[in-house]
Amino acid sequence: MRQTIFISHANPQDNDFTVWLASRLQLMGYNVWCDVEGLIGGEKHWEVIDNEIRENAVKFILVVSKDICIKPGQLKEGIAKEFALAESVAIKLNNDFIIPLKIDTDAPYDYFIGLNRYNHVKFHENWAKGLKDLISKLEKDQVEKISPQDNKILNAWYANQFTTKYGLKLKKEKYFTNLWPIDEIWDKIEIYQYESATIATEVQSENHILPVIRHGNTLATFGNAVTGITRPSPIGKIDIKSNNKILVNTQDILDKSYSSLSFPTLLDCENILKRLLTRSFHLLARSKGMYWYELASKRNCYYFPIGRRDKVVFSYSGKKKTKNLIGKFKINDTKTGYWHFGITTQVLLYPVVSFSLKSHILFSDDGVNIWLDKSKLHSARRKKGRNWFNEEWRDQLLAIINSLKNIDGKIEIKLNEECTIDMPDTPLTLFSPMGYDEPVNKSRLNVFDEESKEGFTISNNTELV
Repeated sequence: MRQTIFISHANPQDNDFTVWLASRLQLMGYNVWCDVEGLIGGEKHWEVIDNEIRENAVKFILVVSKDICIKPGQLKEGIAKEFALAESVAIKLNNDFIIPLKIDTDAPYDYFIGLNRYNHVKFHENWAKGLKDLISKLEKDQVEKISPQDNKILNAWYANQFTTKYGLKLKKEKYFTNLWPIDEIWDKIEIYQYESATIATEVQSENHILPVIRHGNTLATFGNAVTGITRPSPIGKIDIKSNNKILVNTQDILDKSYSSLSFPTLLDCENILKRLLTRSFHLLARSKGMYWYELASKRNCYYFPIGRRDKVVFSYSGKKKTKNLIGKFKINDTKTGYWHFGITTQVLLYPVVSFSLKSHILFSDDGVNIWLDKSKLHSARRKKGRNWFNEEWRDQLLAIINSLKNIDGKIEIKLNEECTIDMPDTPLTLFSPMGYDEPVNKSRLNVFDEESKEGFTISNNTELV
């Protein structure tokens, strides 16, 4: 009985994607066969491959990237043999046996003869979306799943990648999280209610230095941050003192002890606090000359244009380090652009009040304006990011945090005229009694989707203590 999903791919160039895909299909209960060194072990034998495709495969998945061809129109020998056999099996089965997965924009739908006869699942724009579409196809074609205890490939991959080669060890180790803690905060939030959203908008437009956020006809601040209209306004001068003002203790929000059946409810207050802190970070980034680019998630990604903070010097483990936040990037054989390291922020109130920082790599032609083509960005991120490992991501994050320091060496966020908070120059660190050895073989495993949900993660394991 045919139960195996066979994955054909360029080895080793597309091993990253293949391991990612195989592990997820296995976790969903499908039986998967692929040849990735370290995934199942052993050498590649054509007799085994022939038998898998001819006798066991229910689907033949072809990972379509620019690396499957020696040159446009000419498949690599191993992939050509697998595809030719799959086509003969497809004729016998008379169904959608072959499913191409497009993972590179550089691999067109007619990359080689016969490819354009098949419907392609689009992974080159977003891996998570591509996986969702592939699963829908497998379910529609009623591809059977196996029992969890038969997930031999996934178990072998886990053992080979982590337990066997890079096993956990009993050693105290320091870890950096992605949480940038906010150790102090103003004790009250002031909420002003105006007669109309127009008035609230007009007042907000006069406040560019301190954090002020608007919701409908309501403005919220950390106190003493709202000023009246100072320029001629079509709606006249506004006296903010004549409007309704609500005071909410910040600690009551964090303790969840605040209670109200009318506006603002506890949920309203939590959202207001998060938005105020988000606005505070935005004002800090803007004051340091950072630009921002809106991602597909609608979240701003902050980065430096060329000439602002190309290099950052910071201290790590008692030593000085220098990192580039911008660099040249070879787009193709004739064109060179720039890469920019950037971060997005999400405010967390629990487990600690903090900015959850997520790292990104952006690209531009001129060192300023980020590409608008999302698929082009995704492809470039894979190309650039595949050579960055824990240490590099850690140092980039430390560098961009330290780039926000003022001339006194402090990172200061102004909440109102009376309160300026000092931010640390490192994210939150943790210590674990267990550690692991970094892989000697730097074969990249991209197991997280670019637009995955932000939150609390432990990453960038760095040093023994």
